[in-house]
Amino acid sequence: MKKVQQQIQEKLPSLADEILQTFDAQKVAAYYDFLEEKNEVGGFFSKQDTARILERHILESICFVYYVSKQKNVSRETQIADVGTGPGLPGYLFLCLISKPNITFIDSQKKRLALLQDFTKSENMDAKFLYKRVEEIRDLKFDIAVTRAVIPYPFSVEVIVRILKQGGFYIPFLGKKSYALDKEKSYLKSNGYTLSKEIILTELDFLGERHIKFLKKERKAVHGYPRTWKQIHKEIKENHG
Repeated sequence: MKKVQQQIQEKLPSLADEILQTFDAQKVAAYYDFLEEKNEVGGFFSKQDTARILERHILESICFVYYVSKQKNVSRETQIADVGTGPGLPGYLFLCLISKPNITFIDSQKKRLALLQDFTKSENMDAKFLYKRVEEIRDLKFDIAVTRAVIPYPFSVEVIVRILKQGGFYIPFLGKKSYALDKEKSYLKSNGYTLSKEIILTELDFLGERHIKFLKKERKAVHGYPRTWKQIHKEIKENHG
């Protein structure tokens, strides 16, 4: 636990006091131990990232969850979906909040998600797990959906819109602004979103560019949207190879 606290204080000095008051450091430390212990069997991280799990993945996600929880007043009643969660990033950090919300982890990769589910049970943490692709979900709606390094943005907005309540927020955790702004505007408009807020995470400059967008589902999608995953995937391939 001391290592986690020390890294928060060293790497995130401007937020350290607030973060340590907002999160249960012992739970964060237990999660860090889980990621290290199960990294090889779960194939969580690349060899390059294995030595930087705390710095590159946990601190990054703590910063993201901190801002989401403050901006959206996340409480025990808030229903959050972590889409394409893998080993629980960034969603597990919501469970490490002092006042934790209702979290649902969604991922079609059963091996990683099963390891996370076993760990969550061992920590007596209450969460839901869906072994599905998000586009297969038809009967659940959430207040907030988050993603990190899963479906490329802005294509992800079309997939996520299916599971948001009217007035709900899709909050992607993003890196460099390498996406086409004209395509972003078109996708947001077609799927009924407005850009409510954007935060540049200067605290994470030591990792590179990071930013968060708060996208509010305010209107119904226009006719023909959201499209099928096959159509979306085809467009992703055309744009990303």
